[in-house]
Amino acid sequence: MEIILSVIWFIFSILFFVLGFFSFKLSKLIIAPFAMPERADVIRDAKKYGFDPDEPIRNFITNFNTYLKNLDRTSHQQNIAAACGYLLASITAILSMILVWW
Repeated sequence: MEIILSVIWFIFSILFFVLGFFSFKLSKLIIAPFAMPERADVIRDAKKYGFDPDEPIRNFITNFNTYLKNLDRTSHQQNIAAACGYLLASITAILSMILVWW
């Protein structure tokens, strides 16, 4: 009976360790900021008359990149917390495996 329980706890410890590793690896992913492509010369000519047609797009891009930066930070924190939880669960499973034989 102890062997079966030890194998089960060992499988759980490996599973939690792998999940922790992948969560830690996912925490390093970053979404690239959005960049506005260059526009035609016709748009530049509109600026001569006091109208900047790209201003609303630039404002949107600034706000969107701020949103992406916050999303990256939040995702990083959540993945680090998940990785720590999985690694703690892996250590707990190893200790449980040892306690089966105690």
